[in-house]
Amino acid sequence: MAPSGVDEGRVPRIVRAYDASRRWFEVSLTVARGVFVGAWLGLLDRTALHATDELYYRRTRMYHDDQYNLSGFFPWEMQAFERHFQSCHSVLVTAAGGGREVVALERRGLAVAAFECHPGLAQRANELLQREGLTARVTLAPRDECPSGIPTCDGAIIGWTSYTLMQHASTRMRFLKQVREHLRDGAPLLVSVFARREALRYLRIVTATANVLRALRGLQKAELGDDLGPNFVHHFTEDELAAELEAGGFRLAEFSRVGSPHAIAYAVGASDDPSVQRSASDEEEAESSCGRVATEQPRDGPTGFDLRDTPHL
Repeated sequence: MAPSGVDEGRVPRIVRAYDASRRWFEVSLTVARGVFVGAWLGLLDRTALHATDELYYRRTRMYHDDQYNLSGFFPWEMQAFERHFQSCHSVLVTAAGGGREVVALERRGLAVAAFECHPGLAQRANELLQREGLTARVTLAPRDECPSGIPTCDGAIIGWTSYTLMQHASTRMRFLKQVREHLRDGAPLLVSVFARREALRYLRIVTATANVLRALRGLQKAELGDDLGPNFVHHFTEDELAAELEAGGFRLAEFSRVGSPHAIAYAVGASDDPSVQRSASDEEEAESSCGRVATEQPRDGPTGFDLRDTPHL
């Protein structure tokens, strides 16, 4: 039944005017926001973007709050942990923040190695861990780097959405390779991100605007998915995340948008890596043609470290 005063199939002129102006207004807001964010993304270099990130986490009191840091895993984290980390005895936590994941893991009887690049958060985490009588400590580490002194672990958690704060795919893939060096073959990795389903108009405008200014300033190009919200973040597609994980030495096993968008990946061993298999096959063929017998080389890398011997604040 048509509303009173409106014939079925006919829309009053005033309603059409409202609908058109509303759509124009929303598009204008999207364009204006995209240009604004893109302009600043083009003007802020890596050092400035890191400073905005540090300012954001200094002002966001949640990460400094004991109640939050003692609240344990989020439901989606708990589900991922129970499904993929049950065989782990030690876990590496990157971007540990105020210590929420570290506390949750040690209270479940796991040994934890952890690091954080924000000095204030690392200090708060260690104060909390000491007050709670826990043995784990959070090491202060350089931004976007995995410390070399971390022992080999059975699994790893990249702190909540911290992966999305790293600027440029090359930085993220280098970081994943560094993390992979401290994990056993087949170790599970949990990483949470900001997700996008497609290349949205807003993100296209941000990238195009930013790259005009970045080209003029000689800065590294922005990537589709880069944003300021208010600090730097990158929005991923599932395929993009899977490709970065593969380049970093991991195989994507599961991607979910339940809770925070997140993925479970597994550290690829030599027997699982096609490139390594091809290399080994080539070596064996070459040695066979020379009449030599190929022998297995000892695996490099430390094993058997006590996680509680890692340096900390």
